Amino acid sequence: QLDADDLDATPEEEEDDEEADEDWDEASQIVDEISAKIAEILTSARTASKKEKPALLARKRELENSPEYLDALRYLEDPSGERLRRQEADAEASRIVDEVSAQIAEILAATKG
Repeated sequence: QLDADDLDATPEEEEDDEEADEDWDEASQIVDEISAKIAEILTSARTASKKEKPALLARKRELENSPEYLDALRYLEDPSGERLRRQEADAEASRIVDEVSAQIAEILAATKG
């Protein structure tokens, strides 16, 4: 169902909505896939030997704590906040790359002189 805000959307807002939907779909798929793996592990752990259970549960914990899974969960819980966090992380990474590049250029210039 459309509301009045949808009718007044600019092309940029519509593009942002489409991108957000793609991000949502991707995050949802990641959570679904990893959740299915976790469910499989738990099913296996029920009938596993005492020797096998610790490894299975360690794998479960590894999946639950994987950056990919945690990022996807954060996105699903707060899409706007997670997009902002990602933009800030990208900006910081770019700043660091620029800083290191400048330092390398200085070192190269000093060794040529």
